[in-house]
Amino acid sequence: MLVQGLCGCAGCRARVAALATLSFDRCGETAHFELSQRLCKAVREARGIHLAPLLQALPKTREQFQAPLHERVVNRPHACSKGTASTAQDVSDAHPRTQTLLRQSTAAMKDDDGAKYPMVAVDDALSIVLEHTAPLPTEHVPLLEHGTAPALRRCLAERIEAAAPFPQFRAAISDGYCCAATGAEQTLSDDGARQLAGTRATPLGGGACRYITTGAPLPEGADAVAKQEHCARNGADVSLPALKPGADVRAVGSDWALGDELCSASTPLTPSDVAIIAAAGHDTIIVNRRPRVRVFSSGAELHVRGPFDATRQIKDANRAGLIALLSDGSSFGGNAVVEDGGVLPDDLDAWNEALGDALRTCDVVVTTGGASVGRADFAKKALEGARRSSVRFGRLHMKPGKPTTFATLDSRSFFDEVEGEKRWAFALPGNPVSALTTASLLVVPCLKRLQGVARSNCAPCELPVTLSAPVSLDAVRPEFHRVALSLRGGDGNAEPYRVRHSGEIVAASTGVQRSSRLLSMRGAHALACLPERGRARLVAPGATSSLPAGTTVPGLLIAAPPPLVAGAPFLSSASGVEATTPPPPPPIDGVVVAVAIVGGEEPADARAAAAAAGADVVAAATGLRAATRPPIRSADEIEAVARDAAVVVACGGLGLAPREPHISKTLAAHRRAPGLARAMALASGDALEAPAAAIVGNALVLVVPEASAAACVRSVAKALPAIVNQLPAVKEEVVEHAGGCHCKAVRFRVRAPRHLVAWDCNCSICHMKKNTHFIVPASDFFLDAGEENLSEYRFGTGVARHRFCKICGVQAFYHPRSNPDGVAITVHCLDPGTVSSVEVRKFDGTDWGASYAATGIAACSKKA
Repeated sequence: MLVQGLCGCAGCRARVAALATLSFDRCGETAHFELSQRLCKAVREARGIHLAPLLQALPKTREQFQAPLHERVVNRPHACSKGTASTAQDVSDAHPRTQTLLRQSTAAMKDDDGAKYPMVAVDDALSIVLEHTAPLPTEHVPLLEHGTAPALRRCLAERIEAAAPFPQFRAAISDGYCCAATGAEQTLSDDGARQLAGTRATPLGGGACRYITTGAPLPEGADAVAKQEHCARNGADVSLPALKPGADVRAVGSDWALGDELCSASTPLTPSDVAIIAAAGHDTIIVNRRPRVRVFSSGAELHVRGPFDATRQIKDANRAGLIALLSDGSSFGGNAVVEDGGVLPDDLDAWNEALGDALRTCDVVVTTGGASVGRADFAKKALEGARRSSVRFGRLHMKPGKPTTFATLDSRSFFDEVEGEKRWAFALPGNPVSALTTASLLVVPCLKRLQGVARSNCAPCELPVTLSAPVSLDAVRPEFHRVALSLRGGDGNAEPYRVRHSGEIVAASTGVQRSSRLLSMRGAHALACLPERGRARLVAPGATSSLPAGTTVPGLLIAAPPPLVAGAPFLSSASGVEATTPPPPPPIDGVVVAVAIVGGEEPADARAAAAAAGADVVAAATGLRAATRPPIRSADEIEAVARDAAVVVACGGLGLAPREPHISKTLAAHRRAPGLARAMALASGDALEAPAAAIVGNALVLVVPEASAAACVRSVAKALPAIVNQLPAVKEEVVEHAGGCHCKAVRFRVRAPRHLVAWDCNCSICHMKKNTHFIVPASDFFLDAGEENLSEYRFGTGVARHRFCKICGVQAFYHPRSNPDGVAITVHCLDPGTVSSVEVRKFDGTDWGASYAATGIAACSKKA
């Protein structure tokens, strides 16, 4: 009833305006905007018009509205039957205030350029483009050709499944000796054969072992491989460490099984996808054809040929920028085959001829300039005059880029009555920033869709960004502000993200945003989506003409973001510049032990002092408490030292002296950390005493030479907090986490380990909520604020008590059926900084009883 008989004329817009006032009278100011948006959406879907500018013109206070006249307005005759003048009189008769509304809405829709096309929101424009775009026909392309990868960034027309398991034979993961594992140390005789990669395997006899290289097939009779560095050879006898069956062996189908999906359709192929397809044995693939695009510029001021007159001419930047953008094979470009159409003169016949010729062979035509309604603007005129051409929109509600036009037509639209293949045309504004911005938002998604990319993946990537400084807003149109991104930690520092617990992406303006100023695109990573002034308060409470610094707005990526790992661990040390130690985090309940390793009766004072200096570096970087232990005379004693520490800094055990205890064999039985060892070796520079690192028991052990102990530890200091947080001694530490709902009306504290064990349940309600939660005893949960803002919902057995914030609707915690004596907390509702890691376990809610018994989830709410 609301949209019946409505069109885009001024009279119908006024009728909609009067209807929109009713939402205020009935629901109040809070719900007014949402309901008005719904009304406009219904009108837009029914009649293909966009009325968002109308909403900006509507009065916003109760005093500006009169008593609702619902029936009198809705049942009026259609406004179009009376003409514009009588429409105004008709509507004013129905409602005392609609004369003002009519003037406001008409001004909003018919603005400075007097264009006949309604302004369309960018989101709606993108939907229109993708709705009228479909993938092009398929073709076969080789995976590799002449040292290039033609398949890269192309979209598969159909998914690729594994035709066989991979690997198809048991393969050795490392060089060493293959044998039959017993779970204990054993000494076996080398059978003298060499099992090399690519050779056929012969059976291995009982009581024997065989040398094997990485990737070689495992012989029958062997089920494990001992790494070469863990073995000791004495003649033909080889001493092997304790091994379990399957050690260092890649089992059949361990990478993928028969029928597994290897690559999905409608997704651009990455280098890893190309490698997977090659491993699966494919030489060619079926993809959607790349679109052919011809790009034109227009404007009498552009220099084409002859001497350049700087007093009246400019160089053509639009074609250069668009050709680069639309042919770019990255995720931010069009990956199309682009042709240069040159510069079009200010002549309609020349436009028709050029566009007709382009559409014969090209899928998409892109023009810049001439998209407005001036006397020398021919883009819309040419598209409107073509046969079987439909201009889908002619203006955008955005800044910059308002005159942008999109049309669908066919390859023979400019020649005859015979319909040809479907084609697409974009007429972009003449200012270079407007052209590049609208091309990124609309043309690039169109080209992606033509190449088979899923419709949901065509739009630019969106992420929340925080404004670094106040930004002024346009009075009428939302602005797509060019910004440079950086990552700032929660404490405001600029350390790389690996060593921080939290942070935010900060957006800094690239300067003056004039649409002709190309320098505003330089260094821009994203477009910050800013509202017009009338909607500023919806983004920042109390805002009117500008948004304050710290406001979070959507950001649309238009280029690769900066390398957020700049200054990452080891890079500065490797280049000879000493790495700085980050500020210490809050102390945790753990120790870093310094110990000297010496042989015989050698003095230990110097090594103990060097180890203590290294331990101090670890303590400053991680917050661990530093301690010392008496010197040890045997390398095996390091395991006892590690039992009582989170980190051990050992000095010694690396030299070549006969009496020196060699620690390498002891560490060989534990999980090595070669990355840390290499970084410390670069800082040490001593080839005779190479540092070592390993996880021994529950502790990280760093073995460093005496001469460079502190420098070695300092070279890995930035990586230590993240490593320490994963150690069992730290993960099991109980801390106090804080959290709350989205609007902060509900706040709580909870005592739980740094390492959380969370549950992913697939019962009906959990599946719909997509909620992942961890469970604690009720005595460890403290509700600090918001009890009055909680509503409770029960269903089924009535045991589970689901509690939601009445304001934002978020369920930050609840009392689950499995643990009615405990509290389940949503992991994502915790404040950052106290969680080191999260382990997610599955709970089968479709078979609740069996899963309840099998998982032991009931113990989560019991005190240890």
